Amino acid sequence: MLKSVTRPAENRLTADYAQYRSARLARVEYDLDVNLDDGPESFSGVAIIRFDLTGADDSLSIDFTEGTVASLSVNGRELDPDYNHSYITLPAFALRDGPNEVRIVYRHHYSRSGQGLHRFVDSEDSRVYLHTHFEPYDANRLFPCFDQPDLKAFYTLRVTAPASWQVISAASAPRVEEADGQKRWHFPRIGPISTYIFPLHAGEYHVWESDADGIPLRLFARHTLAPYVVPEEWFRLTQQGFRFFQDWFDMPYPYGKYDQLVVPEFNIGGMENVAAVTYSEKFIRRGEYTRENKERMANVLLHEMSHMWFGDLVTPAWWDGLWLKEAFATYMAFLAQAEATEYGDAWHMFYAESKQRAYEADQLVTTHPIEVPVEDTHNAFVNFDRITYQKGASVLTQLSHYLGHDAFRQGVRSYLARHAGGATRLQDLISALETASGRDLAHWVNEWLERAGLNGLEVELNCQDGAIDTLLLRQTAPNDHPTLRTHRLQLGLYRLGENREAFQSAVIPVLARGDVTPVEAARGSFCPDLIYPNHDDWGYLKVHLDKGTREALAQSLPRVPDPLLRSMFLQSFWDMVRDARLSLYEYVDLALALASSEDADRLLLQLTATFDEAMHYLWMWPPDADPERQAAARRIETFVGERIGTCQPDSDRQKLWIDTFLAVAHSPEAIERILAWLRPASSSGDIRLDQDRRWNAVIRLSALGAEDAEELRQRELEADPSDNGRRQSLAAEAARPGEANKRLWLERLRDPEADLSLARRRALMGALFPSGQYAQQAALAGDILDSLPAVGRSHEDAFLLSYGAMIPRLCREDSVARLADAVQRYADINPILLRALRIAHQEDVRCLSMAALSAARH
Repeated sequence: MLKSVTRPAENRLTADYAQYRSARLARVEYDLDVNLDDGPESFSGVAIIRFDLTGADDSLSIDFTEGTVASLSVNGRELDPDYNHSYITLPAFALRDGPNEVRIVYRHHYSRSGQGLHRFVDSEDSRVYLHTHFEPYDANRLFPCFDQPDLKAFYTLRVTAPASWQVISAASAPRVEEADGQKRWHFPRIGPISTYIFPLHAGEYHVWESDADGIPLRLFARHTLAPYVVPEEWFRLTQQGFRFFQDWFDMPYPYGKYDQLVVPEFNIGGMENVAAVTYSEKFIRRGEYTRENKERMANVLLHEMSHMWFGDLVTPAWWDGLWLKEAFATYMAFLAQAEATEYGDAWHMFYAESKQRAYEADQLVTTHPIEVPVEDTHNAFVNFDRITYQKGASVLTQLSHYLGHDAFRQGVRSYLARHAGGATRLQDLISALETASGRDLAHWVNEWLERAGLNGLEVELNCQDGAIDTLLLRQTAPNDHPTLRTHRLQLGLYRLGENREAFQSAVIPVLARGDVTPVEAARGSFCPDLIYPNHDDWGYLKVHLDKGTREALAQSLPRVPDPLLRSMFLQSFWDMVRDARLSLYEYVDLALALASSEDADRLLLQLTATFDEAMHYLWMWPPDADPERQAAARRIETFVGERIGTCQPDSDRQKLWIDTFLAVAHSPEAIERILAWLRPASSSGDIRLDQDRRWNAVIRLSALGAEDAEELRQRELEADPSDNGRRQSLAAEAARPGEANKRLWLERLRDPEADLSLARRRALMGALFPSGQYAQQAALAGDILDSLPAVGRSHEDAFLLSYGAMIPRLCREDSVARLADAVQRYADINPILLRALRIAHQEDVRCLSMAALSAARH
C-alpha cells in the first residue's frame, strides 16, 4: 500500500507528491476543448481527463493555477469544486480503482508574463498573437492537468478561434470547420507527451512553408516583423539539422511535422514544444544579418531540434534531470553546427562563450553539483542556470572524449531506442553508455555530476640541453569543493618562430588524475616556448599559465597561428585579471596590441567583450584613487573608435566595432560622434545604422546625459512605433541619469499592478543602471535591497531573474559590508533573489581586489 503524501496548499508541486501521484496513475489522456474567441482578457475550456488509478482510498489533486472552475464531475458525479486556486482536489469517495473520468469546465486569464498562454496585441496593426510556454510548471495555466514530466499523456484537442487566425499544436493535419466568423480546429490524438512540452499557439501569424526530405516545415512570425525574416535561412538550417540528427541518433524524426514560431514577448531564447518550437524575436534583426547573428540563430535552432529526440521523445522523470536534457541539447547543437552547417568553428564559439559562462558560474558562491535534488517546481526554476546548461554541456563534451566518440554515440542511440516515449533517470543513460563503452562510470558520475567546483591545472616543466627532462601536471581544487577529477586532455607544446608560419607544435594525449600527473611521453621532446595543457579544448578546467609561457606571450601572442589557441591564451590572461593576479591595465595593453592585428572574427568578439567588461570596472572604481583609470578608459574608447574607420562600410567587422563603441563610449567627443551617426546620412560619412542600432545609440546617449537625447528618443519613436520601438523608448527613458528619474521607473516596474508586460519590465531593468551611473546606483542601493522581500512575494520568477541582476555592486568597502549584511538579514527571501544577492556580494569583493591590485602595480 502506498504511503499517503500531503500536498502544501501552494502554487508549486513537490517532488514527494509528484512521485506519489505518479505511482498511483497510469494511462493518462486529455480531451481538451479550448475557446480562444471568448473575450480579450480570458479564455475558457472543457478538460476531460481519463486515467487509471491505484489507491482510490486517498484524494487526488489536479494542478490548475489561478483560474476559475465553473463545474466539476468525477465519474459522472457532479461535485462542488474543492479548489484553492493552485489545484483541484478530487475526494476519495468519488474515485475508484481502475479507469476514472474527470470533467472540468473552467476559465483562465491570458498571461502577460510569458508563462502559460501569453497574449500579445501588436500596436502597429492590432493583430493578436498567442503562444504557450509551460516549462517547468505552467501547463496548468492552460488546462487542469497532472503537470509533471513523467506523467506522459495522449491528447485530443479542439480549439475555437477567430476565422482569420492560425492555430498550431503538436499534431499534424487538423480538420477545420468554419461558421459564424469562427473556425473550429480538430486536432487528431497525439502522444505520449509530457505536459510542459504540449503546445497551443494561435493568432494572425504570417506563415512560410517548406519541407525536409518529406517532413512538412512551417515558419510563423507576426506580420509586422515578417519583412525582416529570412525564411530561406531558417529552412536551410532546419533541413541540415534534420539530416544530421536523424543520422546521428539513428532514428527518424518522431513527430509528423515541424513548426517553428518566432513569437513576441518570449521569455527565453527557444522552447522545444513538441513539433511546434517557439523562439524569441531577438533573432530577427531589422537590418542586415551579420555572420554572428546567423550563427547564434543556428545554434538555438539546432538546440531545440535536438530536443525532439532527447527531451521530448525521451523525457526526464523529474526536474533533477533538467540538466541532462539541456546540457545534451547544448552539446548536440554545437556538434551539429560544426559538422553539418557552414559554421565549422562552432567549437571555438563554445569555448569562448558557453564554456566561459560555465567557468564563471562554477567559481561563484552559488555553484552546485550538476546533478542536484530538486524538492519542488519552484526550485526547478532556480536551476535554469549556467551550471545546468553550459557546465553540463562541457562535462558531456569531456565524457565524449573520455569514452571515445563512437562509444558515446552508440550509448546515446541505445538509450533513445530503449526509452522512446518514456521518462528516465540519469542512471538509464549511464547504463547505456557503460554497455557501449565497456567502462564502469560510477566514479566518473561521482566526480563530475555529484560534486561542485572547478579544477585548476598548471604545468611544471624542467628542460635539459634544449629537451624536456620532466613535465608534471599539477591539479588544484578550491577549499570549498576539494574534488580532484579525472581529465582526458591533450597537452600542447609550442615553439615560436619569427612568424605564424614558423610556429611548431607537438600534441600529447594525457589522462590527468589526482594532484600530480607526470607526463612521461613528453620526456625528450623539444623544450617549448609555450605550453597549454588543454590543447583543442577537450577538458573542463581552468588553465593557469606557467611563468615562462606568460612571459613569452606578453610580446608574441599575435604570432600564435591557431585562433582557438590564441583565444585560450588570451582567456587565461583575463582570468588572471578577475582573480586579481594581473593588473587590468596590463591586460588592456595586451588586448589592444592583439586587437590591432587580429583577423579572426571569433577572437575579435572575445576581445570586444572584455573591452566592455573592462570599461565596466573602470567606471566603477573610485575616480580619484587611481589616475591611470581615466587614461585606460580613454585608450579603449579611442582604439575602438579608430577601428571603425578601418573597416569596409556596412561590413560585419564595422558593425562589431560600432556596437563596441556604443558600449564603451563615455567622452564628450564620443557623444558628438554618436550624434553625427543619428543625423541624416549625408552628415555621417560611411556609417549607416539600422533601426536596432539607432535605438542602441539613442539609449547610450540617454545614459550619458546628452543634451539632445530626449528629442532624439521622441523622434526615433515617431519613426519606429513598433512594439520593439516602444520597448526601446522605455529603455532610453530609464537610462537617463538623475535620481528622481531612476526612482520613478524603479517604483513603476516593481508595481505588480502597473500596465507593463514582463517584456517591457525587463527592458526597463536592463537599462535602468548602465555602466557609469555610479551615483544613482549608490543613492538607491538601500531602497533596492530593502525591497527584495516584498518583490519576491509579489512577482513571478521570470521577473525576479532580471530584478536580482539590478542589485547594486558598487566596488566600495561600505557596499561590500551592506551586501554582506543583506545576505544575513534576507536569508529567507525568494531563492532567486537570495542567489543574486550572494553573487552581488562576492562580485563586489572581487572588484575591490582587482582595483587594489591594479592601483598597486601601476
